Amino acid sequence: MKKPRHVGTAFLCTLLVILSACTPAGRTPEPVTLNILYTGNVNGELERCGCAEKQLGGVARRKTIIDKLREEPALLVDAGDLLFGSFVDRAGSPAFYRSKSAAMIASMSHMGYDAVTPGDYDFAEGDAFLRERIAEAAFPVVCANLIGPDGHPVVEPYRVVTKGELRVALVGFLDSHVVTERYRQALGALQIEDPFASARRWLPEIEKQSDVIVALIHFNIVDVAKFLTTYPVIGIAVQGHVTGDGQPVRVAQSLVVAGGVLGKEVGQLRVTFDGQRRITGYTGSLIPIVEETVSDPEVRAVVARFNETVEAEKFSDTVRFYEDGDRGESYGGAQACAPCHSSNYQRWLQTPHAFAMQTLIDGGYAYNPECVICHVVGYREPKGYVSAEKTPHLQNVQCESCHGSAAKHLQGEPMKSGVPEEVCITCHDDVHSPGFDYSLFLPQATPCLIR
Repeated sequence: MKKPRHVGTAFLCTLLVILSACTPAGRTPEPVTLNILYTGNVNGELERCGCAEKQLGGVARRKTIIDKLREEPALLVDAGDLLFGSFVDRAGSPAFYRSKSAAMIASMSHMGYDAVTPGDYDFAEGDAFLRERIAEAAFPVVCANLIGPDGHPVVEPYRVVTKGELRVALVGFLDSHVVTERYRQALGALQIEDPFASARRWLPEIEKQSDVIVALIHFNIVDVAKFLTTYPVIGIAVQGHVTGDGQPVRVAQSLVVAGGVLGKEVGQLRVTFDGQRRITGYTGSLIPIVEETVSDPEVRAVVARFNETVEAEKFSDTVRFYEDGDRGESYGGAQACAPCHSSNYQRWLQTPHAFAMQTLIDGGYAYNPECVICHVVGYREPKGYVSAEKTPHLQNVQCESCHGSAAKHLQGEPMKSGVPEEVCITCHDDVHSPGFDYSLFLPQATPCLIR
């Protein structure tokens, strides 16, 4: 006897349900790898100083490295302090830093960053200045706890991007415990909310939209370990302000990395996730940006245009000097020392210091205030170097650069004859002269020491 037809139909329906459970749409996701490229603490370095050999970094070279590392899908992020290196007095004028910061933003736009969070030093020229630069960016700027007068974040709190099969949420958190007076003034009408409170508000929403959360954390006082322990939903944290060697560290259930400074390297973190999107493996390193790296032509052109602007505007001549021109020490220049110290003067003429300004002219940096300050006498001081036209006698690194103003000495007072290391490293620091050795360089560079 035949079975009723409806029984056979029911059997077929059951079979189809079972088979559908075995299709790719019903399977647990396969393990995947996320390739994260990151920078931080770039501090406005468009190109490395040419004062020392084997300098690492430069935005045009960085673009070349990033393009190579992007041969597979990659996430590109920055953890802040991209425009300035500190809150201390800087060598240039606001106009100079507006042009320089715009060049940095344009360069990073060419690189195609997926997200950047601001750092505390990025406020060094004030909140309006920073917001102008953010408006110029072709990449997202994210920060969940940078709050405007209306009580809402002034930039996107987070951004969700798709990388391969992963939905990656990028969220920024800024340190709320930096309370110096200059920082408060720089923030203007903005406020930095407690990152713990911001995380409590935003992370539940972010978690629903993503497979993994990558936090760009710019903390220098807030306890990172406590933060990540409190919010274990954050899978990966890229930390700014502090420096590291690129080696990932487990903190609670999160993975934390930090890179170097001045854009000398690109950090790379490769993370493997299982089907449940849990971290199962990872490797990390810093890829140095060496001198031999070919510069990307588009970004190189951005830097070239900035340098041309510096030259055309003569930015080193437009620095605001002290209003009271009678204050401070007077500088006479090396020729004022020559009549009494002729042999020392002649020896100085044979040193690289005597041609310090020429190196800037040859390199096209003769009006860059960040360069000029270490290649002349008394720059930014009331009676120091102003310009090649007004104070030509104070060009180059001269006697008074090392020994101080000769004004009182010319009236008969003795001068200190020695040059302590702390005087040299005001210019020959880790940034501009990474290989500087005081005991080795002193007799070579300044054989004119008064004895």
